[in-house]
Amino acid sequence: MIYRATDAAFHNLIANHPEVKPTICYHDDYADFTPVFEQPEHYILLHDGEGAASCFEWSAPGIWQGHSMFLPERRGKEGIQSGKDMVAWMFDYGARMIWGQTPLDNRPAQMFNRLIGFKANGTGTHHVAGPVRYFVLERE
Repeated sequence: MIYRATDAAFHNLIANHPEVKPTICYHDDYADFTPVFEQPEHYILLHDGEGAASCFEWSAPGIWQGHSMFLPERRGKEGIQSGKDMVAWMFDYGARMIWGQTPLDNRPAQMFNRLIGFKANGTGTHHVAGPVRYFVLERE
C-alpha cells in the first residue's frame, strides 16, 4: 500500500537514519522535508509505511523528478516493489514521465532505478552531487 504523506515525519525519519543520510543529504544539518508542504502543487511525498519513501518534484506539466530513500531493512525485493508501486501511483495521478539524476558513484541506486523500470538517458553534473546519470521512465 502506498500513502501520500500529509506531514514530513516518515520522510524525516528515513532521511536522518545514519545509513541513509550520507546518500541523500549533502550537509550535516538535520534533513527536514517539512518545507515542501508549503508548495503542495510542486511536491508529492509518498511512502509505504514500512521504510520506503519518495519525494516527487514537479518539473513541467506531467513531468516529475523523483527522489527515493530506503531504510536498510527495506532494501531489496520489498523495496523494489515499493519503488514500482510509488511510480505507478504517480502515473495514476497523471504523471507522463518521471526522471531522476543519480550520482555516478552510487551504483546501488543506479541498479535500483533500472530494476523499477527506468532507462539511463545520458550523464551530466548536478550543482551539489557532482557527476550524475540521468534516468527516465515514461508512462506506457
